[in-house]
Amino acid sequence: MKTNFLFASILMAILISGVSGLFIIDNAFAQNLNDDDSDNT
Repeated sequence: MKTNFLFASILMAILISGVSGLFIIDNAFAQNLNDDDSDNT
């Protein structure tokens, strides 16, 4: 039981960190596109 709980908690931590990391990458990528658009115009 304890090993299953530990494995599940680690899996959830990796999943949460991965999702938050994707959001950060998307925000940075969108900002870069906006900067490029403003420079081009």
